[in-house]
Amino acid sequence: MRRTGRSSYYLVVFASIFASITAAMARPENNADSMLHRLIRGHGVGVDASGRPVPISKAELEYYSKFLAIDPGGNPPTARIRLRLDDSARRSLERMGFEVYGRLRGFASAVVPVDRLRELEDVPGIEWMQVVRIPRPELDFSVPAIRSNQVASAYGARGAGVLVGDVDTGVDWHHADFQNPDGTTRIRYLWDQTIACPPGVGSVPPPPFDFGCQFTEAEINTALTGGPSLTFTDAQFHGTHVLGIAGGNGRGTGNGQPSGVYVGTASQANLIMIKMFPDVAGSCSRCFDIGLGLDMIDAKAAEFSMPYVVNLSVGSDLGGHDGSDIDEQTIDALTGPGKPGKAIV
Repeated sequence: MRRTGRSSYYLVVFASIFASITAAMARPENNADSMLHRLIRGHGVGVDASGRPVPISKAELEYYSKFLAIDPGGNPPTARIRLRLDDSARRSLERMGFEVYGRLRGFASAVVPVDRLRELEDVPGIEWMQVVRIPRPELDFSVPAIRSNQVASAYGARGAGVLVGDVDTGVDWHHADFQNPDGTTRIRYLWDQTIACPPGVGSVPPPPFDFGCQFTEAEINTALTGGPSLTFTDAQFHGTHVLGIAGGNGRGTGNGQPSGVYVGTASQANLIMIKMFPDVAGSCSRCFDIGLGLDMIDAKAAEFSMPYVVNLSVGSDLGGHDGSDIDEQTIDALTGPGKPGKAIV
């Protein structure tokens, strides 16, 4: 059928509008969570008397830092971003000078100055990105409630040969519950996201986890026998509490009770702790990275040739709680059908 001039005009207009919408939907800014979108859009809204973009105020960044991994006091202020991306996007971010972390293919974390967040819009291959959320420590259950003691009595399964991990506030590595009968540690590895290593103690993890400070089993044993002490702490005691329930062996039972009264779920397991909460409350753009902690535990389990279970007694009210959160997607990427020996609780 022959089109009239008017109908052809409307078709051209419709096609133009559709193309504009499609192009807009393809832009990375539409692949960002609402808070990151606010930071991207908010920075540079308006100009000052000299014509320079007006940044988000420090007061607003300080407010965001109460629930997002933003450091408003940095020079410049920075934000930790969790991304789902392809390999070319990772390389692009590195060439742009951003600090990029993580080994799990398809995922990464990056520390980005707030005034450069807008640049992420133009990086092809970023499928989704969000500001790392600050979770809250939560714990309501213990061994009898989950009946894990019945597993031990029925099957003799107490965690031997398994790596039990926790991403939390740290751990009291001196505690007897985390030691073997001969006094050596049961903790295979510690990684503190929140500090720089002091001289002569610990080391920075190798890439792609090259920040914070790591402590090995050998370094823990040296410290337990009078060698240089570790700066790894648990000021909130939540991680110690949680790891004790997950893997304590009861040797540290006190308060007039004999040893072995209070025993954790997997009392013979190997242990690993990723510390993501700073001892002093405040902003920390290199902290709170659950996804990167899980990535690290997965890497260490492969290094130790062990199956693993990770506990996450943390959470927040942010996100859709529908599988769209990038930490949820990290869990889905690590576990599931065809990936035996991996569980995240």
